Amino acid sequence: MKRAVTRNAFKRLTRDVFRQSCATIVGVDFVVRPRAVVDSVDVAVARAELKGLFQRSVGQCLNRQRQHAVTV
Repeated sequence: MKRAVTRNAFKRLTRDVFRQSCATIVGVDFVVRPRAVVDSVDVAVARAELKGLFQRSVGQCLNRQRQHAVTV
């Protein structure tokens, strides 16, 4: 994203989604790097995609923890 305004808006969006999902995201750190520019029109889509990515990532981490606990 070329413009600081766009980057900052994306950061605010990411933090907002993270705050809303923080009850399910415990003990996991994230680095979010957008692959495409997020326009103001696409905010709802970007919000839904971020929520889905956070939930899927947490699920994968929990599965790995369970697998590691079983093998140890």
